[in-house]
Amino acid sequence: MKKIVLMVFTFICLISEMVAAEDTKPPEPLKPFFSSSFFESNFGENDQYGFTIGYKGWLNNWSLPVSFANDSNQPYQQDASVLFKSGTELASMPTLNFRYKNLYLTANYFSKTKYSFGTQKIDRTYQLPSGTAVRYGDTTYVPENSAAIAVKGPVEYSPSAERSEWDLSLGYYVNRHLALTVGYKQINRNYDYQARHPRVNLVNIKDSADSGYLGDFTENLYKDSQGNGMTIGITGNAPVALDNNLSLYGNFTYGWLKTEVTTARSVDGGPRKENSEPPESYTNPYYSGEVGFAYTLAKFKDVTLSSYLGYRFQRYEFRNFTAGGQTARDGTDGIILSFSAYF
Repeated sequence: MKKIVLMVFTFICLISEMVAAEDTKPPEPLKPFFSSSFFESNFGENDQYGFTIGYKGWLNNWSLPVSFANDSNQPYQQDASVLFKSGTELASMPTLNFRYKNLYLTANYFSKTKYSFGTQKIDRTYQLPSGTAVRYGDTTYVPENSAAIAVKGPVEYSPSAERSEWDLSLGYYVNRHLALTVGYKQINRNYDYQARHPRVNLVNIKDSADSGYLGDFTENLYKDSQGNGMTIGITGNAPVALDNNLSLYGNFTYGWLKTEVTTARSVDGGPRKENSEPPESYTNPYYSGEVGFAYTLAKFKDVTLSSYLGYRFQRYEFRNFTAGGQTARDGTDGIILSFSAYF
């Protein structure tokens, strides 16, 4: 899907360049409303500055990677990652824009949104001492020659998370249909990984008497993450029909976000204990894109009302996500509907 979006946006840029190269000035252009750019400069003496206020509703699904390391502080003894996909949520994104001639300033806010990811069962490996048997239900597993035994038991894993984001971009219109941007973005995320550990009964081999058990508790792992850094981007738009009231728009943004993650843990609803280790810190690539259609709803004396329907994707890439060096991509995708008023 990312390749398709980039191909469509490249097509928009080519069309916009051809439109801008025409000698005749087109009718009053749309003031497209999307993440990196909201204005077209018409290079006229009577339109030196402008202001836009807008709202975006993003119906999206969040694909969240979760790592499981061979670490006593982790619920599972395996070096792997599992991708959890959330249900569809509506993220509200108010936006403000100011333009002066070919320069514009854009501020976007992704309001705090909570996501649930369902439940997955993932095996945990139990390393038991020599001479100990393990019983699941009516079945007893006995180690050969009294050697240590490793048994896998399913753990119910139920993550939930909430996030908020904001960004600020400064843009310059190369022509009335194409702009370049540089900006700053911050992503705030809070995770709660709940793991329900099964009860594993221990059995004495000599007399088959119960000798205790492992598991049978609920563990919560908390991770607070903040990423921030610089971004660069490109935006384009081109009228396509209906006397230029309908246009095709697109944008793409790339950045490098320095991320810090702090970890805490609690067991069976007990107090939250912060990790004594310093916060993890690393730099992640970030990129997002959007393509769609913009339509001018109405034009009053000093106000232009427009609506926008498109598809938006966002990626947050984690390199060396596991101890084995795996790369994981945190992704958010969905349909976006926007409205704006240009003054």
